[in-house]
Amino acid sequence: MPGPKSKLESQLQKDKLVNSYRELLQEFSSKDLRNVGNYSLGKLIGKGSFGKVYLATHKLTNGSKVLADTIPSIPLDFYRGTSNTDTVDRYLQVVLKSSSREDANLAREIHHHRQFLHPHIARLYEVIVTENLVWLALEYCPGDELYNYLSRNGPMPLEKVQRIFAQLVGAVCYVHSKSCVHRDLKLENILLDKHENVKLCDFGFTREYEGKASYLQTFCGTVCYSAPEMLKGEKYAGEKVDVWSLGIILYALIAGELPFDDDDDQLTKKRILVEDPKYNDRFPEDAGGLF
Repeated sequence: MPGPKSKLESQLQKDKLVNSYRELLQEFSSKDLRNVGNYSLGKLIGKGSFGKVYLATHKLTNGSKVLADTIPSIPLDFYRGTSNTDTVDRYLQVVLKSSSREDANLAREIHHHRQFLHPHIARLYEVIVTENLVWLALEYCPGDELYNYLSRNGPMPLEKVQRIFAQLVGAVCYVHSKSCVHRDLKLENILLDKHENVKLCDFGFTREYEGKASYLQTFCGTVCYSAPEMLKGEKYAGEKVDVWSLGIILYALIAGELPFDDDDDQLTKKRILVEDPKYNDRFPEDAGGLF
């Protein structure tokens, strides 16, 4: 005859199954999406023509600290540099970004992003394909976009600019070392983690590039970060347009604003082609030579 303890355990197990069944029925009857793969969807943090972006939690962790090797759906390559005793916050919460399966750039974005393993590039952990959508499970960076950071706080102190920009250049150099170019470097595509370290993201316009034998010609990205040769419709060296965009970003970090940014894109293009940036008193004396 089972003792009190085994009866209690049996009842708890039954209650757990009943609750699980009720939750499943509720999910089936709800119009709201609650789960994708092994992830429970949380707060909607963004949406646009591309799809929606949610905060999500891996079901096996249930929001608690766990050891890095206890989440089997994340490839072991992502655990490099962690030990058995490490608690890894970044695997608990991820960002789930949905995209249409018809998105022409999506396959390239995934192909390139999944091969980039660098401390200052946001990780792509997993790709989940459903009937109509493709979901990207991405590293969660609670420090927000660099654009929002500057909007809230204004120009950065020069010491911080040096650290942030060095990390960004390291990430871009790494992409170039893989014979790829980003082509959409901008403040909105640079995230900050909880320690305010750079995490480069959004590789939708990334392409392979192997020097003069494969000059590019497609205009892409955002006008106020675009190099003159791209705006003119000329063939361009991919790594050089990335370097131009880096210069625009460096200017913004110091000045707190972009050098060329008008409401009218045509006016912005004209200014990029004919004007030099104006340096206010926040710029060191030798900054002009660097730019």
